[in-house]
Amino acid sequence: MAQMVQAGLQICRHGKNAYVGQLRQLHQKLEIHSDDGDIFILTPEEFRREVVDGDIRLLVPDGNGMLRPVSTSWRENERDSAARERQRRTEILSYVNREREQGLQIKDIVSKLPEFCKEYGLGRAPGDRCLRDWRRSAQGHESMLSPAWNRCGNRFQGPDEILLEVMQEVVNVAVMGTDRFTLTATWELVEARFDEEWKKRKGDVDPPRHSIKKLRNFLRAMPWADLMRIRMDGRTARSITRRAVRAHDTGIFWECVEMDATVLDIMVRDEDDREIGRHVLYVAIDVATGYIVGLHLTIQKASTLPFVEALRFMYFPKPSDFDKKYHIKNRIEVYGKPITLRVDNGSEFIGKAATELVRQLFGDSARCQPYKPEEKPYVERFNGILKRYILTLAGATTSSVNGEQRAVKSGEKLFTLEELRGKIYRFVYDKYSLRGNDLRSIRCRKAVAPVDIWNEMRETFTQPVPVNRDEFEKSLCFKRETRALGHDGIHFDGWNYHSDELSSLYLLHGPGRYEFLHTDLDAVTIYVVAPGGGEHVAAHEKLLDGTSVDRASAKAIKALIAKQKKALDRRTFAQTLVEYRELKGKGNSSRSRSMQARIDDMLIKASEHTKLTMPKTPPTTAFKPPLPTIGNSTNPPRGRQMGAAR
Repeated sequence: MAQMVQAGLQICRHGKNAYVGQLRQLHQKLEIHSDDGDIFILTPEEFRREVVDGDIRLLVPDGNGMLRPVSTSWRENERDSAARERQRRTEILSYVNREREQGLQIKDIVSKLPEFCKEYGLGRAPGDRCLRDWRRSAQGHESMLSPAWNRCGNRFQGPDEILLEVMQEVVNVAVMGTDRFTLTATWELVEARFDEEWKKRKGDVDPPRHSIKKLRNFLRAMPWADLMRIRMDGRTARSITRRAVRAHDTGIFWECVEMDATVLDIMVRDEDDREIGRHVLYVAIDVATGYIVGLHLTIQKASTLPFVEALRFMYFPKPSDFDKKYHIKNRIEVYGKPITLRVDNGSEFIGKAATELVRQLFGDSARCQPYKPEEKPYVERFNGILKRYILTLAGATTSSVNGEQRAVKSGEKLFTLEELRGKIYRFVYDKYSLRGNDLRSIRCRKAVAPVDIWNEMRETFTQPVPVNRDEFEKSLCFKRETRALGHDGIHFDGWNYHSDELSSLYLLHGPGRYEFLHTDLDAVTIYVVAPGGGEHVAAHEKLLDGTSVDRASAKAIKALIAKQKKALDRRTFAQTLVEYRELKGKGNSSRSRSMQARIDDMLIKASEHTKLTMPKTPPTTAFKPPLPTIGNSTNPPRGRQMGAAR
């Protein structure tokens, strides 16, 4: 203990605040009074031993006047950078005290500090408030001048190099090569690879805990425009990174269509009355008229495939029994291809598959600037109106009265997906489309509804040539096959495809052989043709859902998993997919290698940026503390060294 032991010295003994009440020099005894009234009599030898063992620590006031316990080994735990900072502060305070003794005011000393710090190489001079805090901290104990980040308890949590390497690997192979990986799925893959690498390098040492925020900060460090140029060809990147600045001057239908995906706050059930969660709604709205030209409701997570289904709804005419099936009264037949499709930065809209499909059909996608929803105001406004309507339905997870979260009651009857789809269709076509639009009333000088504007433009302008179904399927490289449909779905090419919509089709038409469409570019999804016509039903492979892989690679990965004698599940498939793409990318052309080099540079920059948000690892060197003294006694203490095992 650096201070001389004297009466009134504040200490912390066995977790209790105490003080030295009296020194009996004649009998070589010390009276220790604790705050709870206990009195202990210790010899100087016992006192020094407890100091060395860490049972007695000095209590000193910090900058706020609060008493803080300081161990005798505080120098051992102090990092070199913290010691240098403490020494710098000590020299600055010594200079301030010398100037104060000469009669200078603090404000005059602060003005001279920059010159003094520059002359002696002490870095940036502190301001008035910072200097005041340092002087207050120095009144208690010299350890209080050590930086706060060195005393906060997190000094041993340095940047995890293994985690950074794993995030670079996963982002490089799994995220940049697919349009369907979500942040949660990517983090699950990072955790699995991190546990594997940690055990390989550290053995039985418990791995540290990390949060998904680490991955989110890592991804935010990569500029979105540069990322798009790396992932796609130059023409596509220039197209989708162009800002959609023309938001309010569209004068003819199909000139510009805004599309967005939103999660609705309502729970739905399947045909067996089991709760299956919330759903995603894809909406496309014509800017010139405000009429809804595309709708697709799905349980599937946001990906390219629901986006394709929304395009299918917009491109082609609806079945003849569409209005009768959903009890719609005022719908007008609208279908076609927009000149410009304005979307946000979701991977389902700007991924390779989505942009290539739009390009094959001679369209154009304009990407809005990130965090700028005002660049597609019409679809955002419709989403707000629809969400308020959803809150009035059974199964809503948010109260329509106070806007707070609500739990679905046990006896509350939930809608099936088809029932909710009918509710939304009737609201859109029988209410929203017939409602006078206040935003357009100023331009037209009268209250007009979207359906009225569309009918008026249809009499004046010619609609564009619609998309041919064969061209649409050809753009996705679809092929046709026939397989048996059972209660568990369709087995094709070694995979099992199933979905809730396919279950409804099975209950409606029964078992049998069904025709379906598939593509070698995507092993995840097939489209089953319903008997008697109608919309194609999408079915997904459970083990592959959440990934994007072509059929040839899926076969190779499945064979590799069988060769390694591992269980075929979603996590194992995702890990093997990363390894497979990494091995496959080593033998690419010089152009691919140069692109990979640019990707590596971006990942390294993101890794370095992420390190700045983490405290650094402390060094192993330490300072030796001074020995405690009582009066003139210089006997060395006995007992274990601080930090040694008891």
